[in-house]
Amino acid sequence: DGETKTYYIDSLEPSDFDSFEFTFTNASKIILKAQWNNEIGETFEKSVVVKVPAKKIVIQETQFNPVHLVISIVVLVFIVILIVVAWRKR
Repeated sequence: DGETKTYYIDSLEPSDFDSFEFTFTNASKIILKAQWNNEIGETFEKSVVVKVPAKKIVIQETQFNPVHLVISIVVLVFIVILIVVAWRKR
C-alpha cells in the first residue's frame, strides 16, 4: 500500500548475523532494502524484490472406502453372533 517502515538495527560486526520475520497482508511483491555504512563512512544499499506466495487453501474430501464398510459389517456380525450365543446359553 505504499507504506514504508524503517527499523534501526544498531551496530553490526562482520561476523554478526540475524534473521527477521515480517508479516504482510494483501501483498504479492515487496521491496526489501538494507542500507549500511562502513568504517570510513561510505554508505551502501542493497535492494531485493521479494515475492510473497499466495496461500492456497486445500479442502480434502474424504473418499468412500469399501474395505472399511466390509470390516465394519464383519465386526457387527461377530458381535451379533456373540450376543445370540450368550442369550441361548441362559
